[in-house]
Amino acid sequence: MNTAQTTQHILTGATLGGGMLEWLTVNSSAVTALAVVATAVTSIGFGYWNARSNSERNKVNRRDITEAIFKDLEKSGKSQDYIEDLRYSIRD
Repeated sequence: MNTAQTTQHILTGATLGGGMLEWLTVNSSAVTALAVVATAVTSIGFGYWNARSNSERNKVNRRDITEAIFKDLEKSGKSQDYIEDLRYSIRD
């Protein structure tokens, strides 16, 4: 045994977290793989949530904008038939 290994064995046995340190050393590749997978899954989840939120926001924005246009047309004196025809054509 070389000095570095002896020191590691002494430190892992002498500290409270030594067993955890030894386990982490032995399983570091598996821990890294699990961390990468967990990060990927979380990233996909946040991406889905973001896309869904953006879609809902866009629907609300479109509705608000079209209603503002219709109100402006009513204020400007356009006929109700014209406004309803426009409303029908936009919603298709």
